[in-house]
Amino acid sequence: MDNRKHVLLCADAFRSSASGGNVAITTAKLLISSGYKVSVLNSEGGKYDSVDNVCVYNYPIENNAIFNNGVMRDYRGSWFAILLNKIKPDIVHECSFNIGKPRYIISIAVKLGIKVVLQPWIHDYFCCKTYGYHDARVEACTKCLDEGFTSSVKMGCDSIFGLLRSYRKSRIRRIAINSKITWISTCSSTDDLLCRYGVNPNNIKRVNLVFPKDRSYKSTSFTNKDFIWYGQPIRAKGFHLLENIARQCPNVNFKLFPGSKYVPQLTDVKNVQIDTRITWSNGLVKQLCDCYAVILPTLWPTTPEYVLLEAIGHGRPVIAFNVGAHRDILMNGRDSLISEPVDIDGMCANIKSMAMDETLRNKLSEGAIETFNDYADEKKYVDSLEKSYGWK
Repeated sequence: MDNRKHVLLCADAFRSSASGGNVAITTAKLLISSGYKVSVLNSEGGKYDSVDNVCVYNYPIENNAIFNNGVMRDYRGSWFAILLNKIKPDIVHECSFNIGKPRYIISIAVKLGIKVVLQPWIHDYFCCKTYGYHDARVEACTKCLDEGFTSSVKMGCDSIFGLLRSYRKSRIRRIAINSKITWISTCSSTDDLLCRYGVNPNNIKRVNLVFPKDRSYKSTSFTNKDFIWYGQPIRAKGFHLLENIARQCPNVNFKLFPGSKYVPQLTDVKNVQIDTRITWSNGLVKQLCDCYAVILPTLWPTTPEYVLLEAIGHGRPVIAFNVGAHRDILMNGRDSLISEPVDIDGMCANIKSMAMDETLRNKLSEGAIETFNDYADEKKYVDSLEKSYGWK
């Protein structure tokens, strides 16, 4: 009989070619090496990496949106209840919680007496404007939750077509104040957000993120005089600011790797190269390791992005805004150059300083590695997970 404590990780992805999937794999491996049993609920159908001693269950998916939100919802609820009764986990850990995650995953687990741990990522359940993505200088309010859907429409934050989304937010808020649920926070900004949302501070546990530094290509030199940006080309990542940044730094070369779904918008900016073909599986690691620095104009006010961990984990300095987790993780002049949110002039000045100063680049590179090793320490990570699970 297997008496090990058992964790069910609910992951958006469980493959090394995806940043979040890589973290989920690393988490599973670390928990197993610490003597725990791990199963995974994979949200990508049959697409996942095989990991020793990890049983992966594929979440039922239907490509037809109408069917997916109708009959399939009831079917998946029953399927999930059967799965929990079958594998009997001690913990259901939702690794990337947002408004799109089915509420019954939580309610069924709670009903069965299984401890639920929610790790929020995109905070779309909190604010119609996704908690300040439109302007990171302004703190988002809670009127759409406190005063109801009508208020958010009157303020112009949402439209009448957001009625269903507003209803989902209210249902999820009821979950937030459930005393049996633990929320994982990665920084002080997330602590504040969750408390404003209604979560009891005693139910918030701080857990640093971990990221595997095991990519095949390694370099400590600055071979290419490039400043790179990669990720999803969306406002939350500050993508709409890149054109202005590039135009203000005409003597600096920028390389953007936005992925295959990118629709070209910056083709007339001479010092910007856009390559949609390069990913983690075919050259992005080399681009990262050889560049001068990684630009991170993200407007995420809370959780740290994986890009941040990937950059400092490979010894690349970061040029970023002073938002959210950056305040807790980065130190201006040690591992990064920081400017205030949406301060384009300040960010451009930092880019020019780093481009011209080799001594500064080397200093920040060394500091980046030190910051990564401290923040993403595996022993600290497992210890903090055990505390959030109530095992310590």
